[in-house]
Amino acid sequence: MSAKYSFYKHQNGDVSLFPQGKNFPELLGDYLKRVNQTSRYYENLIRNAGADIGGNPVGVFDVLPYTNKELYRHMLAREALEDIRGASFVTDFSSGSVSEPVIRVCTSQDDLCEQEITESTFKRAGMGQGDRMVCIDVGAASIYDFYFRAARNIGVANAHFLHLTSQIRSSVQPLRKLRPDVVLTLPSLLTRMWPALKGMWTPDHCPVRLMIMMGEPIDTNFRRVVEETLQCKVISFYGTTEIGGLAGECELQDGHHFDPEFVVPTIKAPIQQNDESVTGEVVYTTLHEHTHSVIKYEVGDIVKLSRTPCACGEPTPRLWFIERTNEAFILAGEKFNYNMFFNAFAQAVPAIEIMSVEIFKEESTDGAQILSFNFPTSVAPHEDKIRNLLKKDIFGLDSLYRYGFVKFNIVFKPVSEFSNRKIRRLIDHRGVQYQ
Repeated sequence: MSAKYSFYKHQNGDVSLFPQGKNFPELLGDYLKRVNQTSRYYENLIRNAGADIGGNPVGVFDVLPYTNKELYRHMLAREALEDIRGASFVTDFSSGSVSEPVIRVCTSQDDLCEQEITESTFKRAGMGQGDRMVCIDVGAASIYDFYFRAARNIGVANAHFLHLTSQIRSSVQPLRKLRPDVVLTLPSLLTRMWPALKGMWTPDHCPVRLMIMMGEPIDTNFRRVVEETLQCKVISFYGTTEIGGLAGECELQDGHHFDPEFVVPTIKAPIQQNDESVTGEVVYTTLHEHTHSVIKYEVGDIVKLSRTPCACGEPTPRLWFIERTNEAFILAGEKFNYNMFFNAFAQAVPAIEIMSVEIFKEESTDGAQILSFNFPTSVAPHEDKIRNLLKKDIFGLDSLYRYGFVKFNIVFKPVSEFSNRKIRRLIDHRGVQYQ
């Protein structure tokens, strides 16, 4: 049994995982005082809580409500920009859960705090002195400067960014000369690269000893095939745009370790619970964020939390990602969901009241993923408007289309085909293709 961490049960039945010890209430109190001074929104909530931050910070935290994406995207983003008072900052964009992306405002202080978490994750995975790292992605090259800095800080000798294009085989060829020890990429992109990568080296001569996956879960069977074929370790890194990098997978691949003194997880109305673990929808409080911080932020993930000591010897608790709470899917590392498209279409074409999205297992002849949008026949006169919106106006999808990773089918069907009580709004035919 772990004595270092405990589950705290809230008045409404939610459960948070707290570090034990006298210093945590003080740490939580300092955090609540900070957001009380920097956010008018949280100041009002804390005042209405009717408890003293200094005398009972846990009591204040107990009754504070959840924070959703709309608050984050609008009110909290404006407050963050006001609070930095002209100081330099960067923004991190998410593909989000609707057509409008989430934007995170981050100062150098926030950056350094998140870098500490990232460095711990890299070291736990086995990255270190003298390693050569290559980061592979479709776009967003500027984000990888952050990972380069974290890697250099723990002794990595050099780091490179490799831009993956629709010409998969030619774009991965530089790996032969770069001979990386560590590859950082996304599972969906690794799946696309796999036919070219699996024959690039023999197991005895493969320089890659570690692959770090981020942005999405990796299929268990695919992980096994990669590890056995290349004789390397595959580890995942869990986080979100708003929370940042949060948890690095255990070397035994038994959960992701995280530190609740940086990010406190709270499980809403747990669906399973015992003395050592709890499962349900998670919301996060970012104690380490100073600028665009959040209290009980809804990320839409179902997870399991455990305080049981890990066999790997790492003392921190663990989490396991289980599933998303909404209808989401991933294309080339970019996250999308049904509402993101429906809201954008309905705004441009008010006649749209229903649709379904279908992702096909088979790709087009040039390797692009086929994405089909099914509408009632009454919407047919608006086909050109819908097609142009898909090509240019959906954040994250425009670049995938431009680089040739996705193609669109627009299909019109009799309305009777949409009349079932529970329509499958998102149909993903894909399986993990790794053979």
